[in-house]
Amino acid sequence: MAANKRMDEWLGIDTSYVLESHLKQGKWYYNRTESTDYKVLDCLFDRLKWTKDDVLVDVGAGTGRVLCYSALRLGIAVKGIEYAEEVVRIARDNFDSFMKKHKVPTPICIIQKKIEQYAILPEDTIFYFFNPFTVILVRPFIFNVMESFEQYPRRIQCIFYYPDTEVLSFMQYHTHFELTQEILLDEYCQDTREKIVIFELKTSGNH
Repeated sequence: MAANKRMDEWLGIDTSYVLESHLKQGKWYYNRTESTDYKVLDCLFDRLKWTKDDVLVDVGAGTGRVLCYSALRLGIAVKGIEYAEEVVRIARDNFDSFMKKHKVPTPICIIQKKIEQYAILPEDTIFYFFNPFTVILVRPFIFNVMESFEQYPRRIQCIFYYPDTEVLSFMQYHTHFELTQEILLDEYCQDTREKIVIFELKTSGNH
């Protein structure tokens, strides 16, 4: 889309890639790499509850669009998890270009790792999934998030854009997360997956 390209140019990045080469390695439970539209991110950021102490983790970060735009719009630390080496290389080039142009004060990083191997850190509080992996991969990741919550209680949000129905069912019926927001996007009438769904884990002090 032209609007996405213009925003990429303003940010100083190129996230137009749709990469599928890693799928040829037999990893059928992963989806291709593509970026969330900026208009979707704007809808999310207009509704998201966040503080300066939150850390956003893009699960399956791709080429870094969400990370750069989140760092700029929200002003919080961001990190991505991405296992495909060629994708990580593009993301890091984008970060370098973005930081030279905008110099945001918050850190941006990407970790080359399978999501199920990522160790949830106490500071990780917002997890973003676009066109999420199959429930086979989401399940162990979310269980790790819940274990981290038990060890380090804090408000945790999991955001799903264009969510898989099996993943939503798992989140609602097999976790301690509470469904707190469902944001229907313009194309929802044509495609019921065109929505953003936010789940939360809250401590007793959160309201």
